[in-house]
Amino acid sequence: MGFKGGKLRISHCENSNAAETFKNMVLSVFPKSNIKIRHCTGLCSFYAERGGMILGFEI
Repeated sequence: MGFKGGKLRISHCENSNAAETFKNMVLSVFPKSNIKIRHCTGLCSFYAERGGMILGFEI
């Protein structure tokens, strides 16, 4: 989808292990990425559902 190692935001809904695993996978390919992990809140929790993640990034 065009990601080349810039900013990546990971929001998870009660699944910090999967978020950390995904972060490490991205860093293995794009080591200079600026990655932050956060908990989902409000409406994002509804869309992600328990155990899910929402990803946002710049291209």
